[in-house]
Amino acid sequence: MSENEKLESRSFPMRCMRTSAVTAGGVFLFLLAGRRTDWAEGYLAGAAASLLSMAGQMVSVPLLLGAKKQSSAKWRAVLLLAAKLPLYIALFYIAFHWAGRGPAVTLAMGAGILLVPVVITLKSLGAALTEGKPH
Repeated sequence: MSENEKLESRSFPMRCMRTSAVTAGGVFLFLLAGRRTDWAEGYLAGAAASLLSMAGQMVSVPLLLGAKKQSSAKWRAVLLLAAKLPLYIALFYIAFHWAGRGPAVTLAMGAGILLVPVVITLKSLGAALTEGKPH
């Protein structure tokens, strides 16, 4: 199997998750190498929350919207989103707690949170430009 066939066999969300995880690790190591440990911690916290949220959606949405049309799927989706609220509350607590260490730490956390949406957007644009069809 060629490399291109291997790439096409993986689903689009899985490719986005892999790219996001590799990017998060690379940026984290780059910040550590530059001795910006505060920035690295903030970025890693934001990226971890973003990756965890995306992974949760990748698992839960297919289960909720499975082969059977269920009337309770909407309420289970609402429950799932409500269950994520403590994660985001903890994330905002950390962001405001770390704000005393400088605004750059909070901005690094925001950059980490934006990691997955940016990767998804760039991969979609790249696929649309190279293949002529969006995913």
